[in-house]
Amino acid sequence: MVIFRSWWVASDGYHLSLVDPSDLRSMHLIWDGPVVRDNPTGGAVVWLSKENGIVLVRCFSPGPET
Repeated sequence: MVIFRSWWVASDGYHLSLVDPSDLRSMHLIWDGPVVRDNPTGGAVVWLSKENGIVLVRCFSPGPET
């Protein structure tokens, strides 16, 4: 399990802050892949998967904040 904490936008893409509760390690990722703009949830959503112990971001939607 990985917990999505926050995000901010910069010139190089979206910066995502995540926490892995199994070892309380913080992760900082820069995402410049697909961004879903039609997000009805009212907040940011990140789609993650974990393969061979590596956290992968599949897609990101910043929600109505931007």
